Amino acid sequence: MRAFALLLTAALIAGPAVVSFPRQASAQTSFGTAPVSVQNREEWSRATAGALEAAMRRMGSSLVGQGHMMGISLEVGLVIARDGSVRQANILRSSGRPSIDAAVQRGFSRDLGIPPFSSDMKDDWVSLVLPMGTVRH
Repeated sequence: MRAFALLLTAALIAGPAVVSFPRQASAQTSFGTAPVSVQNREEWSRATAGALEAAMRRMGSSLVGQGHMMGISLEVGLVIARDGSVRQANILRSSGRPSIDAAVQRGFSRDLGIPPFSSDMKDDWVSLVLPMGTVRH
């Protein structure tokens, strides 16, 4: 997970990627996390990586508890708006199990506690592609 955080941080610092997403996220609910105030893009990247890691842990633990996360992989595309909200969460590469894909998409469509952009971030949105997967131990 630590290697993923480093890769995610590097991707966030590098700048927005242009990715086209066909659908809007379907749910916007909150876990009650207050966004952190960040001073620059580097701080925003670290805070966002932490928020996304926490979201993946929540999703992973709930799916593992149901016995659904053995040896799957998928890819999720996110569009994060200037205010820190996830505007789009789409499955770019399916796990092959529609129930898992839908649960992951719903999980990323919630308020994840991503902070608003810092003043040095001039773009209106940031697009991320997150590979996700599990291995059986």
